[in-house]
Amino acid sequence: MQNEEALVRYRELSAEHYVDVWTEPVDVLDHMAALQGMIAAGVPGSYPKAFAYDRSGIAPYISDWTVFRSSLVDVNMDSAVQGRVLAEIDEQLQRADILSRQNDDDYVSFENAHVGLPDSALVTIAQAILDGETESVPFPISMEGNVGGEVVTSSAMQHRIASALTAYGLQGWSVIEERNMSAQASVNGPKQRVRVRAGSTFTPRGADRIVAHEVGGHVLRWANSYGQPEAWVSVALGHTVPTEEGLAAWREVEFGLQTEEQLRVYAARVIAVDTASREGLADVARRVAPYVSVQQAAEISIRSKRGLQDPNQPGGQTKDWGYLAGLLVMARLAADDPDMLSLMGGVKWPLEDAPLIVALQRQGRVHLPQHLPSAERLGLETV
Repeated sequence: MQNEEALVRYRELSAEHYVDVWTEPVDVLDHMAALQGMIAAGVPGSYPKAFAYDRSGIAPYISDWTVFRSSLVDVNMDSAVQGRVLAEIDEQLQRADILSRQNDDDYVSFENAHVGLPDSALVTIAQAILDGETESVPFPISMEGNVGGEVVTSSAMQHRIASALTAYGLQGWSVIEERNMSAQASVNGPKQRVRVRAGSTFTPRGADRIVAHEVGGHVLRWANSYGQPEAWVSVALGHTVPTEEGLAAWREVEFGLQTEEQLRVYAARVIAVDTASREGLADVARRVAPYVSVQQAAEISIRSKRGLQDPNQPGGQTKDWGYLAGLLVMARLAADDPDMLSLMGGVKWPLEDAPLIVALQRQGRVHLPQHLPSAERLGLETV
C-alpha cells in the first residue's frame, strides 16, 4: 500500500464508523429532562436511572482498524508521522476494546490515563470565573444583549450553518438536525457533517457564537487540513480537545462573541469533570447548578458522565476540561506567537506536536490556512 492509499483508507474508515454513540447515552434528552427536573425540585439522593448505549458497531470497528494497522507498518511514509498515526490507532483500539467489555472501572481508568483531569490551577481559575472574578481573564468578554427576547430555532440554525458552508465553497459538507445529542451542535470532520440538536433555541448572539465556533473553528480547520501538502496533518492525533476546542472558542473571542455566560459554561465543565472524578451524576449537577441555568447544569453534568453505564459512580468522560484550558492557551499563543496560532488553524494535530508541525512547514509540507474566519462569510449578524 502506498502512502496516498493508506491515507484514503484511513479517511474511509473514519467516516464509516460512527463512534460517538458508544458514549452518548440512548435517549440522552430524556435523561437531561429527568435530571433537570430532579435538580430543580431539590430531590435528594442519586440519579435513579442507568445509561444505555448502542455499541453494536465496536466489533467491526476493531476488526477493520486492526487489519488497517497491520498494513500501515509497511507503508513508505515519514517515520515521525507514521509513529504518531500508529500510536493514535493503538489508543483508539484500546478505547474500543474497553467499551466493548462494558466495564465502567476500566473506562474510568482509561479516561484518567489518556485524557487526564484538570489540575488544581485550572480548577482554581474555573471557580474564580464562576464566582464572577473575571478581571484576570486575558481576553474581552461581551454582553449577551438579547433585550428583545428574539429566538433562533434549531432549523434556522441549520440554515445559517448551511449558508456559511456555501459561502466558503465547502460543497461536500452537510448540516442535519438530530435529537439525541448532549451538545447543542457538533462537527464530524471525517463525515463532513455538522449536527444541530433538534429543538434547541438560541439568542441571536448565541447563534452567531455557535456559527463562529462550529464553522469558523472546527469546519474551517478540517477544510484547511485537507488542503495541506502533508496530508496526514488532516488526521486528528492524540489528546486534541484543548487545541481543537481552544481554537474554536478563540474564534468566539476574535468576533467579540465570548460572553460571561458562555465563559461560565466552560468553567462549569472544568468543575463538573473535577467533581465527577469523586461524585455521582446528581452531585455533579448540584455542584454547578448555582452558577448556570438548571438546564445547563443537567447538560454539563451528563456530559461529564458519558460512557458510564452507572452514572452514580466516580469518573466518566473527562475531556471537557479542555475547553477552558485550551482557550487560555490560545489567548497566550495569540499574545506570544500569533504565527503559530495561525498555523494551528491549518492542521488537525494538537499544539504538543508544534515542533513536528514547524519542521514540516520548513520542508514545504505544511502551509498557512487558506480558509480564514470572516464575519461576512460566516453570516454573523450581531458582530
